[in-house]
Amino acid sequence: MPLVPATYVAPIFFKNAHLQTIYANYVRKVPLLAYQRENVVTPDGDFLHLDWVLNSGKRLVILTHGIAGDSQCSYMRGMGQAFLQKGWSVLAWNMRGRGSDTPNVKKENYHMGFTHDLRFVVDHVIQEKSFSEVVIIGFSMGGNILLKYLGEEGSCAPAALRASIAISAPIDLVSCGIHMDLAANRLYSAKLLKELLAILDRKHSLLASHINVSSLREVKTWKEFDETYTVPLYGFRDFEDYRQKASSKPLLAKLGVPSLLLNAYDDPMLTAECFPTSIVNQNPHLFGEFPENGGHIGFVSFQNNGLLWSEERAVEFVEKL
Repeated sequence: MPLVPATYVAPIFFKNAHLQTIYANYVRKVPLLAYQRENVVTPDGDFLHLDWVLNSGKRLVILTHGIAGDSQCSYMRGMGQAFLQKGWSVLAWNMRGRGSDTPNVKKENYHMGFTHDLRFVVDHVIQEKSFSEVVIIGFSMGGNILLKYLGEEGSCAPAALRASIAISAPIDLVSCGIHMDLAANRLYSAKLLKELLAILDRKHSLLASHINVSSLREVKTWKEFDETYTVPLYGFRDFEDYRQKASSKPLLAKLGVPSLLLNAYDDPMLTAECFPTSIVNQNPHLFGEFPENGGHIGFVSFQNNGLLWSEERAVEFVEKL
């Protein structure tokens, strides 16, 4: 499909990408959702925490968080609210090791291209819960995982999957990995790495026989993190091998489910490679909407309903389909 004309206009005092990012992710107040938790066992014997809010009917939106997120992130709750208001049920699932202080039982947690658990969750809600209309929304890393999963499935994606939306998705992980290690992004990198290392520290004894845990505690950059943790634990050759194989961009041409890629040009965590206009123009199932402003999972709006513009846009995209 041709590119979708970007309709987002940032409020006059929120043209700055960093202000957008910080306000939407760390300042904005979003009411808690009345989650009901389901704990499920994965095919390899690990577990996931699934947080549900059910409405009547068989329409479900699955929310997939970012690299250091969980079901309680403001962007997960905000998007959940937007769909609940329209009568959809919501599943905010937590990746391995997220959603509680209890470490998962396998040495692996997840990485930026780890699609196994999303595939399991989708099969679970369709086969075990009998939802007949399913939409998946992914944020940042979750958006890359979502698009990679759909690219892997291609024309074999479950018929119940009606649409997907990836917001602020780093679809080219090699360039984004290098970009995030620049001094200009050190604030974001330091915060995310600190949160990830805290998660892994709870698994010290389990990881000790597979990676150099002492070195892991000293990492300062994403390249160091991947070379110390991700590459050896998941069997990649090196940083570039991991980042190339985990990227969704090479698979976008294979998407068979109507999908919206919503990335802002001023996103401080994305590179020029994350705006694939030529691929969008060639795949009838892929829609690209690239506003000038919005930051990273920002798209701040001050409407009476309290929603971000991206939350309203997601509902609009799905309901038009």
